[in-house]
Amino acid sequence: MKISTTAIDIISAIALFNAKPTLANTKSCLDSDSVDYNNDYFPFKATPKYSKYWDISYHNTYKIMTNKATSTTFLMYQCGTVPPAEETGKHNMTFAVPLQTGL
Repeated sequence: MKISTTAIDIISAIALFNAKPTLANTKSCLDSDSVDYNNDYFPFKATPKYSKYWDISYHNTYKIMTNKATSTTFLMYQCGTVPPAEETGKHNMTFAVPLQTGL
């Protein structure tokens, strides 16, 4: 069955219309049953504009902060998601954000 280009365009438009991007950083835990691992849950990103001692990289459901002065790294994953397997055990600390009860 061949699908016309017009049909593909319509399906793509519907998918985009129904997508629900995160418009602000999430302030509470996500419902683990409805997490979209392709969604960026950190749309507002901090940058080390005036500091050479830290850096941060953002990924859809987690971020990695590096203290360059001490070579310490922190894996912070969105509460309600699962830390990525490829990052587990590689960092000095791993914790969910936003913090619910402190460290």
